[in-house]
Amino acid sequence: MEWQGINLSGYNQNQWVKYSIRNFIIILATFIFLSIITIFIIFQYQDIQYKNKQLNNEITEIENKISQTQNNIEKLKKNTITNNQLIKSEYIYFLNQYLNSFKEKGALEIIQIYIDSHTKIKIIGKAKNQEKFMSIEQQLKQDNINYHITQLHTSEDNLLSFQIIIDLQG
Repeated sequence: MEWQGINLSGYNQNQWVKYSIRNFIIILATFIFLSIITIFIIFQYQDIQYKNKQLNNEITEIENKISQTQNNIEKLKKNTITNNQLIKSEYIYFLNQYLNSFKEKGALEIIQIYIDSHTKIKIIGKAKNQEKFMSIEQQLKQDNINYHITQLHTSEDNLLSFQIIIDLQG
């Protein structure tokens, strides 16, 4: 029904309600979709923050280790500079004579001459049994050598591992 060009049937009202409901559903779907995306972004952000925190902790640990290593290097440099002492030739001669007269050949693994508070020789080796080690110790006693046994134990292969420090000035 139409009166002077105006439709009085309620068609426009129905169309307005129909478009309003459709637009409301579109807005609601968009809001839900954006909410899901926002929640996903928040979880991703928190995950990235957690990983970033872990990486920062690892970086800090690595920087601390580097700093400690640099400090150790500096200490070693200072020690080598301050301990710029020479080993007397008589100690080298003694070491050579001792090794030449050493009875248990093959028992020694490492021989190191160094200056701590004074000149010392560190001998590291393995003896096949206790008698061989006793022979090494007996030789030290016979030569009136001041020594200290700093390590002595039996290994898995039944060898007697030892470490002896000879004090050349004590």
